[in-house]
Amino acid sequence: MERLPTHPSISAAPLPTRRTLRRRRNPFIQLLRFALLNARMGYIALRGHR
Repeated sequence: MERLPTHPSISAAPLPTRRTLRRRRNPFIQLLRFALLNARMGYIALRGHR
């Protein structure tokens, strides 16, 4: 399979740190973030129904 050339802006992008990758993969942190996002969206939806 032939590899496509990488665009310069992509190759210059910073890579995530180990800490960032660990937070992204942690299911407990993801569950907390999911719950907070849903709570925020619910609050916005309820505010619009006044």
